[in-house]
Amino acid sequence: MHKKRAKKPVRKIHKKLKRAKPAKKINKKLRSFNTLVVILLILLPLLILLDNFKFLANNNNFYHREFSKYDVYISYPDAEGINDNLLAYLNSKGALDESIFSEIELAHLRDVRYLSHYFTLSLEVIAGLFLLLTILLLILSGRRFLHKFMKVLFFGSIFSIIIVAVIALLPFDLSFVWFHKLLFHNNYWILPPGALTTIYSEDLFYDFSVRLFLTTIATSLIAFIVSVIGLAVQKEKFFKL
Repeated sequence: MHKKRAKKPVRKIHKKLKRAKPAKKINKKLRSFNTLVVILLILLPLLILLDNFKFLANNNNFYHREFSKYDVYISYPDAEGINDNLLAYLNSKGALDESIFSEIELAHLRDVRYLSHYFTLSLEVIAGLFLLLTILLLILSGRRFLHKFMKVLFFGSIFSIIIVAVIALLPFDLSFVWFHKLLFHNNYWILPPGALTTIYSEDLFYDFSVRLFLTTIATSLIAFIVSVIGLAVQKEKFFKL
C-alpha cells in the first residue's frame, strides 16, 4: 500500500501566496524604475546635443567671428544684418529680405525654415518628456530618486561623449553630404555660388560642427562631474541598482 501524501494546511498555502504578492509588486516596481531610467538615458544625450545645436545656431557672436575670419564683410558689409534677418525668418519671427537671394536659394531657405520649425518642436517635446519622466521617477522612487537620477546623469553623459566621438571620426565632407541628403528631399541644397555660399561657407559649417562637438562634450563633462559628486556624497556604488 502506498502511503498517502500529507496535505498541506490551507493556512500555510495562503501565507505563501501573501508573501508572493509583495515580491511580485517589488519586481514590477523595479521594472518600472529600470524602464524609466533607460528612457531617460536615451533622452539625455539627445537633449544635450540638440540644445547645444539650437544655442549655437542662434549665437550671433559665433557668426560675427566667422564672418571676420573668412572676410565675408568684404563682399557683404551688412552680413550681420543679413544674418539677423535670416535667423528671425528661420525662427518664424519675421519676414525674409529676399532681395539678395536667388530663386534656388529662397527655395532652399524655405526648406530650412520648415526643418527649423520641426527641430524646435522636437526639442521641446524631448525636453518636456524628460522633465515629465524625471517627475515620475521622483514619485516612484521616493528617497532613492537622487541616486537614480545621478545614475542617469552618469551614464547619459558618457553616452553623449561616445556619440559625439563616433560622429567626429567621420570625414566632414562625407557627413555634410549625408546630413543634407537625409534631411532634404530635393537638390536645392546643392547651391551655385551666391549670397548663401559666400556668407555661410562650408568652412563656417565645419567650424560650427567643431564648436558643437566641443560644447556638447563640455556639457556632458559637467553632467558627469555632478553625477560623480552626487554618487560619492551618497556613498553608493555606481553599478548598484
